[in-house]
Amino acid sequence: MVEIFGIEGKKKVVALFSTPLIMLTGVLSAVADSNTFIVLFFVLGMVPFISLISIFQSKATSKNHFVLNYIYYGWMAFPVIFILSPETFGLISSLSLIMIGYLIADLFTKIVFYFHVRKLQ
Repeated sequence: MVEIFGIEGKKKVVALFSTPLIMLTGVLSAVADSNTFIVLFFVLGMVPFISLISIFQSKATSKNHFVLNYIYYGWMAFPVIFILSPETFGLISSLSLIMIGYLIADLFTKIVFYFHVRKLQ
């Protein structure tokens, strides 16, 4: 994605390290055994996410704006589903619905995104 936005230098390094940090804090939040750690890792994961969004937003053009929307709305689905799940606040108690939500988010953020990016190239 850094190539699509033409990001270079320090911002490129930050962008490249932000994605694994977001995923790592998401996993740590999911396996945490207390609400304190769940919230802590969730908040810690939002820091690189906001950093990544701001980097991409600064380089957004009409050609790559879809990618920015994909990152923002597509990736936001995962923490929203997590917050609604029985693992956290339990607003949706059905594990089947949560799994379907994750499946749809995965399909959108990986497969659909791939085809859209191919159109940009």
